[in-house]
This record gives sequence, C-alpha cells and structure tokens, in this order.
Amino acid sequence: MGKRYGVWDDLWRVQRRTTFVVDRHGKVRWTDAGRDCIDTSRTLDAVARLAREK
Repeated sequence: MGKRYGVWDDLWRVQRRTTFVVDRHGKVRWTDAGRDCIDTSRTLDAVARLAREK
C-alpha cells in the first residue's frame, strides 16, 4: 500500500509516517509526512481549510 501512495522507503524497506486527508470520492486532498504528521492540530487545520474551499 505504501508504494501506491508514494510513502514507501526502498532504503529502509518501510512506509514513511504519513497522514492523509481523503475526500468522499477517495481522492487524497492533503498529506503530511515526517515526525510532525502525528500532530492532530495540523490535520484539523487542513480539514477546516478544505471545508472552506467548497
């Protein structure tokens, strides 16, 4: 699955830590990678921004 979403690390043979926001149609609308992606406030901010775009 990691290769499909572009988060697979061939060197370490693991999936990089990543948070995705996916819309109702299955389209990835926002991603956050790295150690900061576990900060839920960043994800909530992204969801709020996306909601305002509609």
